[in-house]
Amino acid sequence: MAEDLYVTKEEMEQVKALKSKGASSSAVDMEDARKQWLEHHIKAGEFDKALQMCVEDADYTRVHEAEEAKRIEWFNWACDNNDVAKASQWAVTEEEFARVEKVKVAAKVAKGDYTGAKKIAKTAEDEAEVEANEEAARLEWLEYYKGAGQYSKALTYAVDANEEAAIAAHQEARNETARLEWLGHFTKVGQYDKARNLVVSAAEAKA
Repeated sequence: MAEDLYVTKEEMEQVKALKSKGASSSAVDMEDARKQWLEHHIKAGEFDKALQMCVEDADYTRVHEAEEAKRIEWFNWACDNNDVAKASQWAVTEEEFARVEKVKVAAKVAKGDYTGAKKIAKTAEDEAEVEANEEAARLEWLEYYKGAGQYSKALTYAVDANEEAAIAAHQEARNETARLEWLGHFTKVGQYDKARNLVVSAAEAKA
């Protein structure tokens, strides 16, 4: 329309300048939109879509670096959570596959399968770590059952005479504490027949 209205060379140049400015402005808007979508897809982890927004080598490099960083993040998460399947899926390097083997051992240890963990341990160091975890778990269960007064179960976790003697001493002390508490209670409430059944010394009998 403007081309039909100009009458001088000056006016013709003005129309051409306006058309050129409009085209340039449109190109800038499209480039800004491309960059914004590139950023959006990278942040969303939509790397296939991000690649479609790439134009320059720097764009492709940025997408590949972001994708690799996310892979490493997911791989580390899987390892930290003993997720063998996911860790295997995201492993790429020899070091990462070696770490997956350790995760396999750790996963069995976490389930209390120490025999299975020892079978798949690749190194003496890994096997020693499994044994250390097994020993720690044994002592933890021994102390738990001893503290709960379940002495027969505690004895199943004892491995030597010293541990068995410690369990017996704990049981004796616990029984003595309970005897004294009941002796005091029955004496206080005047149930002397029941109190006499708990007396073990002349001093207690006189009291």
